[in-house]
Amino acid sequence: MSLSIQFVKILSILAALLSAGPFAGQSYAQQVDSTKLVTGDIVTIHSHILGEDRKIHIYTPALSIFEKFPGQPLPVLYLTDGDALSGIVSEEVNYLSSSYFILPPMIIVGITNYDHNRMKDLTPSRPKGGYDGIMDTSAFGGGEKFLRFISSEVMPYVESHYKTEPFKIFAGHSMGGLLAFHCLVNHPDMFNAYIAVSPSLWWDSALLVRQADKKLVGNRLKNKFLFFSDANEGGEFHHNILLMDTLLLQKNIGGLIYKYVYYPDETHGSEPIKAVYDALRFVYPQWYPTIGDSTATLVKNHFGRLSDTYGYRVLPPEFFVARRGSRILQLGPAKFDDAIEFFELNVANYPASAKAYAMLADAWEKKGDKAKAIDNYKKAIELDKGNADLQQKWQLLKQAK
Repeated sequence: MSLSIQFVKILSILAALLSAGPFAGQSYAQQVDSTKLVTGDIVTIHSHILGEDRKIHIYTPALSIFEKFPGQPLPVLYLTDGDALSGIVSEEVNYLSSSYFILPPMIIVGITNYDHNRMKDLTPSRPKGGYDGIMDTSAFGGGEKFLRFISSEVMPYVESHYKTEPFKIFAGHSMGGLLAFHCLVNHPDMFNAYIAVSPSLWWDSALLVRQADKKLVGNRLKNKFLFFSDANEGGEFHHNILLMDTLLLQKNIGGLIYKYVYYPDETHGSEPIKAVYDALRFVYPQWYPTIGDSTATLVKNHFGRLSDTYGYRVLPPEFFVARRGSRILQLGPAKFDDAIEFFELNVANYPASAKAYAMLADAWEKKGDKAKAIDNYKKAIELDKGNADLQQKWQLLKQAK
């Protein structure tokens, strides 16, 4: 596939800062970089499928906490109407994943529609009786082609230029929500989770509701997430969304994890702000362990369950495990062994990390085992040869021994 690509750096909001780095108080501390911004690339892809250039907004996590792990793959959220919504969604995700560890960090891919024939992009069919007085329906029904553009051109570009996990989310509002539902019903394996905010299920005399009744059978939606919603819109809009909710309730599709929410105090335009947040919290109800998961084994088991749920190996983030271990280490000698288990978990999961070995060495030194401290400082130095602080600690411990 030949792609003509133009990169333009854009800046969005300032990332909320943590009051202290997760390794604060440790000799090998990592601090939050206060100069970092939420950033995105505007990428122009020449689509052979659509026969035109299309702009894609691609946002990546902002805080240096994640940039310290450049090889870390991330899940990807693909979003229609990216020219209007990608900034809002990326800011919500960044806040919830970087400032407060509620969601996993993820890549946001906003596909633009407003500068093109949006109705053609996002409608999966052509109404036989015309639409809104327009009898020539050739301007509609390009949804299938648009989905092929996403799967055959956008996804390969993203996956070849960014580190991605296989878990993919598709989100859309209004007509974009209609296309998200259409994709779920007709191409369920294209994404793992679907978010349809005020989907226009009334389109083409509620054709998609009838299709869902016939096609949503068996285990086609096993392990799929679906969140859909609508606001105080009334009429056929609300009626057909309720029909879809009733249909899903009656079918009781095995393995489908779904939720419908009605926002009576919101409008069609204001709803996405609340709905995207609720949808992401639905897909990721408990990404990080609770305080009650107080041992390394419990934390490891938590991320093991996440791996089973989302279909790929989810490692406990190095910074998170280090922070847990650091806090336990501060509780005194009675908890040294528990803290060491956390640091050993990081060494096992991140064997190329000098920080992991240095923090384990610190813990062994506090416990009084100089031999193990020396051994782990040596491994940290091998990974970070220019670190004078590690060199000094290593030399002093060898002399004291």
